[in-house]
Amino acid sequence: GEGRNRGAFNLNWCDETSTTPPRTIPRLVLGLAAALPFRTKSVDRVTMENFNLTDAHVREAIRVAKSGAVIHLESPGPYASRHFPKIIDRVGGAFKTRNNGDSIIIEITVP
Repeated sequence: GEGRNRGAFNLNWCDETSTTPPRTIPRLVLGLAAALPFRTKSVDRVTMENFNLTDAHVREAIRVAKSGAVIHLESPGPYASRHFPKIIDRVGGAFKTRNNGDSIIIEITVP
C-alpha cells in the first residue's frame, strides 16, 4: 500500500486512498501508469501491484527504469500466471518469483 516503501513516490490518479476513511497518500505524484511522469531511465525501482497491466503500462515501466533497476509485479495468481510470462519476455532481464499465498510476486532486473 501507499507509504509502505519508505522514500518511494506513489503514483495515483487521485489524491486519496480507497480506504475508509480515505487518507492522504504520502509522496504523491499525480499521474497514470500508461504515461509515467518520469524521465527516461531515471528510476531505480518500479512497483506495480494488483491491477490489470496493459502494453502501455509495461512499455512505460521499461522506459523509466534504469539499467539494473527492478520491476516488481504483484497480482493474484490466476492473473499473474496468464500475464507475467509475457512481461518477463518483454523486459528480458533475470527474474525471481515467489508466492505469498494470495499473490504471485515477480521481480525483474532490467538489463
